[in-house]
Amino acid sequence: GCDPGFVYYPTNATTKEGDLINYKITVKNQGNVAARDLTLIDVFPFIGDTRGSQWFANLMGPVTLSDPTATVYYNSVPNPCYADFIPAVNPAGCSAPVWSLTPPVNITSVTAIKITRSSQLPALDSIEFEWPMRVPVGTPPNLIMNNTIYYQVSRADVAGAAGRLLPAAPNQ
Repeated sequence: GCDPGFVYYPTNATTKEGDLINYKITVKNQGNVAARDLTLIDVFPFIGDTRGSQWFANLMGPVTLSDPTATVYYNSVPNPCYADFIPAVNPAGCSAPVWSLTPPVNITSVTAIKITRSSQLPALDSIEFEWPMRVPVGTPPNLIMNNTIYYQVSRADVAGAAGRLLPAAPNQ
């Protein structure tokens, strides 16, 4: 993109057609109790999504994990549902996802990623995930694309489903 580093909400990143965009998600446990059983899903923006995106970017390479206990899954089904969460958080017209540990041969067909981590994330600790995207050639200028992730974790000090917190999403 056109920005010298990572840009975070509420600032808008700027880019142009053909540019490489590096995505970075930092998950920080800001609580005072360790978390466990992280599930994070990023359905990549697409034209007509519920976030008002006017363009999209294509995945250009696999997700890089700073944490060897995390697992990445790839999905190529358009507008996948968030069925992994309890309760499910599903946008209108979504389709059942098909998750795979192996990205497809045409990695640009990936529409969403899911990251899971069963080991504990101590209070105030964080983990990072990064991946490269590209703005398709022919994307008109001055359009908006909004990305949001959903995640769910459980409290490590409460056993079983009773420790599960509700799904949440940070600002786009």
